[in-house]
Amino acid sequence: MVLPPPTKDILERVRAEFGLDEEGMKQAIQVVKDWLKQQPHLPQDCEDGRLERWIIRCKNSLERTKKSLDLYYTLKTAIPDILLDRDPRSQWFRKVVNVAFVCPLSQLTEDYNRVTVLGCLEPDPNKIIVQDILKLSFMVQDVRMCEDYCISDVYIMDFNKFSVGHVTKVTLPILKKMEVCAMKSFNMRIKEIHLVNVPPFADTMVNLLKMVLKPKLISRIHVHTKGHAALHGMISKRILPSEYGGENGSLIDHWSAWLRKLQNYRDWFLEQDKTKSDESKRPGKAVNNGDLFGFEGSFRKLNYYTLLLVSRCEMQTDLIKPPSKEILERVRGEYNLNTERVREAVEHLKDWIQLQPHLPKETVADDGRLERWLIRCKNSTEKVKRTLDLHYTLKTDVPEIMMGWDTHADWFKSITNIVFYIPMPQLTSDCDRVTIFGLQTSNTTNFDALDYIRVTEMALEIRIREDYSLSDIYVLDLAKYSLGHIPYFTLPVLKKFILCAVGGYNLRIKAIHVLNAPPYADTLIALIKLLLKPKLAARIHVHGTDLTSFYEQVPKKILPTEYGGDSGSVSEIWDRWVKKIESYREVFLEREKHKSDESKRPGCSISSSDLLGFEGSFRKLEVD
Repeated sequence: MVLPPPTKDILERVRAEFGLDEEGMKQAIQVVKDWLKQQPHLPQDCEDGRLERWIIRCKNSLERTKKSLDLYYTLKTAIPDILLDRDPRSQWFRKVVNVAFVCPLSQLTEDYNRVTVLGCLEPDPNKIIVQDILKLSFMVQDVRMCEDYCISDVYIMDFNKFSVGHVTKVTLPILKKMEVCAMKSFNMRIKEIHLVNVPPFADTMVNLLKMVLKPKLISRIHVHTKGHAALHGMISKRILPSEYGGENGSLIDHWSAWLRKLQNYRDWFLEQDKTKSDESKRPGKAVNNGDLFGFEGSFRKLNYYTLLLVSRCEMQTDLIKPPSKEILERVRGEYNLNTERVREAVEHLKDWIQLQPHLPKETVADDGRLERWLIRCKNSTEKVKRTLDLHYTLKTDVPEIMMGWDTHADWFKSITNIVFYIPMPQLTSDCDRVTIFGLQTSNTTNFDALDYIRVTEMALEIRIREDYSLSDIYVLDLAKYSLGHIPYFTLPVLKKFILCAVGGYNLRIKAIHVLNAPPYADTLIALIKLLLKPKLAARIHVHGTDLTSFYEQVPKKILPTEYGGDSGSVSEIWDRWVKKIESYREVFLEREKHKSDESKRPGCSISSSDLLGFEGSFRKLEVD
């Protein structure tokens, strides 16, 4: 049986969880029914059993129940593409049940929670219509509101047939609608979310979810990467289908039974399509989609952020691997951070950004970027604020480096065939990122130092979105540098490079190793040291062609084969990095719009002269 009727023990246990008994429940239902009669814009025929389940889901808060009911009927008016036209004999229904499943399992957990498994049956993303999957899921929810009796929900999201193409279908506006319908209308009480059979890009989906879920719920997401042993430790095998190592029949049988039940509810669904809010009769102001979902407000940039996340998983995901739990804890622990403290700091920064009239608000939607800036600033929110302000100011005042990041432009195609700038895939044992950069050719004909620097900034932008590390180790290979390259690196150019990289991205440089240094390298290094604080200048280590001392500080296994390592050749890794940078093209073009507006800065506006000090001396940068 799909949803066995609740036993007397289950009824008493669930009601008692929220301070109710049979008589108390009757009284609560009557209060809600009396309230409904006074609402001219709402239907009056909600069954007692459904009202009881709303009261349970709202933890015996009658005011919350009233708000959820009002929202339920209002959403049916506002988003009919998801909550109306639910005929199980219609063409859309016959298609969607063959491409996706949303399958509550028949047995409750020992804590009286309902386990629901959802996932894809169709690996071809072109056959997926996300709105129809949401419609199907809320049909299942409506049946549960008629029959189910439980305390909370446990969800298992199966990524078995999920591909990168599916990610592009899941936009943030759709996720926002899902969140409002599920969490505020049906008032789902989610105890856990388990992700199983996860691919490498699962972190992208998690980040999408994080943008619409509350921190409390985000902390309940569990990612299972190896088998089902950890899942069995949290959900009994007697509840799970055989596909997940369980003892409760096959998932196919469960889903087939649910499809029969949905078909049996056809007349009910058709009748329920008539029950929705009548906004013309609502006391006070009618409710529109902007009021419900805030699309005119904080979700203006949704398509951009979906694009951002999708671009992360479309290309070269192995170049910067998602951080493991161990790396997250190690890096956060270095600065006395944990999940809750990170969230608090990020929320504080988001609030601060909203109060800055001269800064763009695009950063607010990307918690990951803010967290990485927090790590780079050693858990100092004040330093993050200064860094963010400088970052967006540099985009206004140093556009020759911080703007014009079109990977289809001639300059990009030219410079990426002349130079290389490679953050290596593997971290050191201290959780540091090694980056190797140099030249592919000694010919100076088409060399442009500003374009070289611009490519490095593009890679840094990707890293602030994806990377998770403690510090940076830079390896500068001078093998193909010549005396002809030195004139390109003027003091103003070097000043801009250090300001944009060290200041605008707050790089935490642990060491700089110079390899294959010719005799005249002293000139270039002396120029660089002029601009650095002594603390950072002391971290520059010059090696000739003998790399013995270099290997003592940087493990060989992390390095390319040209440097005695095991991580592939420079040309191979750089080619993959160029493709990764190219995959960010649309994101880079969108970010061109996000820079400081100096006309709105409180106090005096900032110019390039203020930042770079060209009229005076080359003041030393404050570098940690």
